[in-house]
Amino acid sequence: MNNSIKFCFSRFMTGM
Repeated sequence: MNNSIKFCFSRFMTGM
């Protein structure tokens, strides 16, 4: 679960 959140967060930061 944590990994999924980290992946989503990383993608969101990269998108910004």
